[in-house]
Amino acid sequence: KVWTEFAREVSGPVLQTYHDFNSYIFAIRITRWARMAYNMIEPVLPKKVKEKIFLLGDDFHNSAEMMRLLNEGKIQQLRSRQFTATPQLQEGHVNIKRRDIFKLELEVPSGASLHWAFDVEAVESCFHCS
Repeated sequence: KVWTEFAREVSGPVLQTYHDFNSYIFAIRITRWARMAYNMIEPVLPKKVKEKIFLLGDDFHNSAEMMRLLNEGKIQQLRSRQFTATPQLQEGHVNIKRRDIFKLELEVPSGASLHWAFDVEAVESCFHCS
């Protein structure tokens, strides 16, 4: 009785709204039996949920939706079954004119970290000259 009450009062509302928090739901390398199981429940799913679900087989990398949402590097990681993030190193050189500003927008995925190291080189030997 306690479990039924919990499921109805607490879990029920969460389970009825989980799809509102997801923009898309991708299932890749889905098996035939899993697709058959989904086909059984799909008719009772709300339209707004069905529009978000994409069931993809081993050819998921050819999916237009997948290519639109993920960059080629991420799709390649999925193809090679590399599910952990690999450290990325980006080096560069920027010339910033005096009294100018340098901006670099970065996207750091949730759970990732960013390490920023830079050096300053002066072409002129006088920093306080006008």
